[in-house]
Amino acid sequence: MKSLNRSYNLQVFGTYIIFLPNVEKSVEFAERCLESCQRIGQKAELFEGFDGTGKEIIVPDHSKNQSWVKWLKVTDHFQSLAEVALSLSHIALWVKCMEVDQPIVILEHDAIMVKPYDTHPFYNIISYLGCQEQLALNILSAIPMHRTINNNWHHINKTHAYCIDPPSARKLFLNVLDRGIFESADVMIKCDDVGIVQQGLFAYEDDRGYTTIPARKVDKDHRLAK
Repeated sequence: MKSLNRSYNLQVFGTYIIFLPNVEKSVEFAERCLESCQRIGQKAELFEGFDGTGKEIIVPDHSKNQSWVKWLKVTDHFQSLAEVALSLSHIALWVKCMEVDQPIVILEHDAIMVKPYDTHPFYNIISYLGCQEQLALNILSAIPMHRTINNNWHHINKTHAYCIDPPSARKLFLNVLDRGIFESADVMIKCDDVGIVQQGLFAYEDDRGYTTIPARKVDKDHRLAK
């Protein structure tokens, strides 16, 4: 069986743009993202995300019969449905990456590609594709831009544009399988768990102040809540 062997193929298999077909603004942004990919020759397609903008999470057709959806549990119960749904959308693409056994580019609907990313010249590494701050400052550092929730927790700087390879996807999937959906998608991509590098500015985000994720409020115990 061919699938019993790892391919070690570093060619990008495809580019997937996460969007919500029932949310007008998401469709608008996703089409803009797709057009940006087409302008530079980046092979891309729309990928329906899990929709948590209503009273329950709507599972897209491509994941309705997937066993892994039933395995995962939410262990951070202060997250909104929209946050959990976005994490599930990314996880679905991590699974896709493992299935095709090649790197894939993952874009959220507000991403704009400015340079093609066809080859992933790393192994067991996530490639960060860029952000608005770097576009404005025209500065790239040796360490990709990242965020932190404390001195010992550094994570990817938003999940709007990155390339992931199969071993990195396996690490992240096993982590969330073990711990559950314990934080938002970006916070779960922790720098201590997977390597994150950046080669150049391939994409940036332009959300124009729009987001499907509602702001969290602080409860009486000063904990973050929905």
